[in-house]
Amino acid sequence: MSCKGKSSEPTIIGDPLNNIFIKRRENLVWEIHYSGEPDPDALWLKNDLPLIASERFIQSRDLNIQAFESLFLRILICTSKGKSTLKILDVDFDDSGFYALQLTNSEGNLVTLGNCTVIGEPQFSSKFESNI
Repeated sequence: MSCKGKSSEPTIIGDPLNNIFIKRRENLVWEIHYSGEPDPDALWLKNDLPLIASERFIQSRDLNIQAFESLFLRILICTSKGKSTLKILDVDFDDSGFYALQLTNSEGNLVTLGNCTVIGEPQFSSKFESNI
């Protein structure tokens, strides 16, 4: 006799992604709790493109997100069973956009969406001089 757990499609527990206005140079944290059997794969996207590794980005599974903050990385993703966190340190205008967390397992797919708008005074690299 075989005893298997019941399969279920991904479900958000608590709040989904939301729309946010955030001041330039603040930190953005989106933490999403979810369930599903088998445990869903989590994929973060920005403007419909996957967030991929770069010198400013790290993604980990089952590790403490605070452990990576000291590495001077700006974009951190940490996913463990039932939770995925996206953290963007020191946001700037190019961080504005539509973000999504896609949860997928053999039983289905679920996407939660949020818009990030970075607000604040733009910074110019040189002093403006009038030629009038």
